[in-house]
Amino acid sequence: MTAIRLALGLFLLTTAVQAQDDWVMKIAIKGTINTGTLDFLKYALKQSREQRAKALLVELDTPGGLVASVKEMAQVIDASEIPVVVHVVPTGAAATSAGALLTLAAHHAFMAEGTHIGAAHPVDSSGKDIPGAMGEKATQDTAAFARGLAEKRKRSIPFSEAMVRDSKSFSAQEAMKNGLIDGLTANTDEILRFLEGKKEISNAAQTRVVSQTMPLAQRILQFLGDPNIAGILLSLAMACIYIELSAPGVSLPGIVGVISLILSFMSFQMLPVRTGGLILLGLGIIFFLAEALVTSHGLLAAGGAVSFVLGLIWVVDPAQSDWVISPQVWIPIGLILFSVAAGFGWLAGRAKKLSLQARQKIGGGDDLGVLGYNAVVEIIEGDGKSGRVHVRGESWEFDSEVPVQPGQAVRITGQKGFRLQVLPK
Repeated sequence: MTAIRLALGLFLLTTAVQAQDDWVMKIAIKGTINTGTLDFLKYALKQSREQRAKALLVELDTPGGLVASVKEMAQVIDASEIPVVVHVVPTGAAATSAGALLTLAAHHAFMAEGTHIGAAHPVDSSGKDIPGAMGEKATQDTAAFARGLAEKRKRSIPFSEAMVRDSKSFSAQEAMKNGLIDGLTANTDEILRFLEGKKEISNAAQTRVVSQTMPLAQRILQFLGDPNIAGILLSLAMACIYIELSAPGVSLPGIVGVISLILSFMSFQMLPVRTGGLILLGLGIIFFLAEALVTSHGLLAAGGAVSFVLGLIWVVDPAQSDWVISPQVWIPIGLILFSVAAGFGWLAGRAKKLSLQARQKIGGGDDLGVLGYNAVVEIIEGDGKSGRVHVRGESWEFDSEVPVQPGQAVRITGQKGFRLQVLPK
C-alpha cells in the first residue's frame, strides 16, 4: 500500500511539474506577409523548439502579401515539431489574400468575432483580374495550393477554393460555419483549453503564454519587403542623384541617393519581379539622369518619366504577389516626374527665347560664332580697311572691303581663322 501511495505521489508530482513547465510562445504578424514575416516565423519556431515550448500562437492581422512567402511558411509549419495556431484577432482584423492561405496552413485556426477571411484571388496592379492565360495559370496554381492546405488540415475544400477562384470573403461566424477554422474566440485561454483537449498541452490553467516580439532585423526586412516602399526608395534615389549631378559638390543628396538606391535594390530582391519592369525602371533612371548632362529641352526627362512609371506598374509579378505597387504611390511619382520634365522644357524654351531676344538686340545671328553680330571699330590700320573691332565683349582683328573709321558701327559678314570680315552698317 505504501509503495502504491509513493508511486501515485511521484506521478502527481511529475504531472504538476510538467504542467508548470508547459508554455506557449505567442507572436504577432501584422501588415504585409513577405520575406521579413517568413524569417520571423522561422525564428519563432526555432526559439520555441530550443526552449521546449508546447505550441506557437500566431496573432494575425494582414491584408495579404507574397504568395511565395506563404508557400514557404506553409512548408515551415508542416515541418514544425509543435502545433502552430493562427488566431485572427482583434475585432476588425483580417486574414485576406495571402493571410487566408496562411490561416489554412496552420495546424489550428481561430478567429475573433468581427474579423474576416478570404479574397485570395490573384489580381493585377489595379486590383482587377489578371487577363489571359497568365491569369488563369495564377488562379489555378493558387487554388490548388489552397485545396492542398485544406485537405492537409481537414478544412472545407469547396470554401477554401472559393476564396481563391471567386474571391469569396467570410466573416468569423461564416468561416466557423463553413469549416474553415476550428473555433470562434477572442480569448487566448479558450485556445489553450482547446490544445489541452487535443493533448498538446497538459493543463491549460497552468500553461504560460510568453510573447515574442519581432527582432529588429526582421522588422527592417518586413518594412523593405513592401513593394510600395521599394518604389518610393528608388524614386528618392533617382531624385537625389539628379540633384547631385546638377550641382556637383553638394554631397548630401548624393549620399542619401546612394543609400536609397541600395535599399531599393534590397527591397526589390525580396519581391517577385518581372524582367521587363526592371528594364523599364533602369531606362527611366538613365533617361532622367541624362537630362542633367545633355540638353534635350525636357525630352529625355519626359521619356524617362514614362518609362519609370510603367516600370513601377509592371515590375512586381501579380501572379506571385497580391501586394503590388499601389496607384497611390506611382500616380504621385508620375505627376512629379512629368512636372519636372515640363519644367525642363519650359526653362529650355525660355532660355532660347531670351537668347534670341539678346541676339536681336545686338544684331547676332549665330548661336556659337560671331556671324551677323554688330561690332564697333576700335582701331584702324593703313588704309582704314583693317584693324580691331569690339564685339560681344571681345576684341577681334578685322578686314573690310571699304574704309571705316574708329567708333563706326559695322556688321560681321564672315570669318577666316581669327580675322573677321565686316561691312559698314
